[in-house]
Amino acid sequence: MVARNIQKKIASEPNYQLSLLPSQVDTIADIVRRDCYIGDFSIDIVKAANKYDCIIQEVAFNGEDRDVSGMVYFDPKDTKFHIDINANDTEPRKRFAVAHELSHVLLHGDKLKSVTSNAIVDYDRSIAYFKKHDDIIKEIHANMLASAILLPRAQFETAYESTKGSVDGIADLFNVSKHAAFIRMETLNKFD
Repeated sequence: MVARNIQKKIASEPNYQLSLLPSQVDTIADIVRRDCYIGDFSIDIVKAANKYDCIIQEVAFNGEDRDVSGMVYFDPKDTKFHIDINANDTEPRKRFAVAHELSHVLLHGDKLKSVTSNAIVDYDRSIAYFKKHDDIIKEIHANMLASAILLPRAQFETAYESTKGSVDGIADLFNVSKHAAFIRMETLNKFD
């Protein structure tokens, strides 16, 4: 129900599918943290995902799937979203994968419920890997929101100043991957 309210708010924004502004991302991330009573430097992202009726499972992806970071799908039998994350990833990478897949639920949950092949599979690859424009936009939005949930703007700004803009320093402070820290820096225009 809470995820549905977030989806309605996002859908009411003009041109939300074409662009998601950093201020909109921060608003959604603030709602997630408020709904889950979280706000410190290292949030419990699994607890947050559970709040939105997501079931998290670590999976040992192997063979062709070894570079899967995470996937999300809706199970009509239990009416819950299931997030599978790669058990072989580091803890910071797992945290980002959960946040990223939760972001798909918050931003695209209704579409996940309505499609025949209802899984979004995310590989540890560049966004350039995706061929459809809509898929690229969905991935960019999920990355932006995931990094905003894990790195709240006020705490991020403080950390950015104290670490002198060090991606490694920020990643360590928030227990996130360097990739997540980089995305947040990029979203907030911290690069010249």
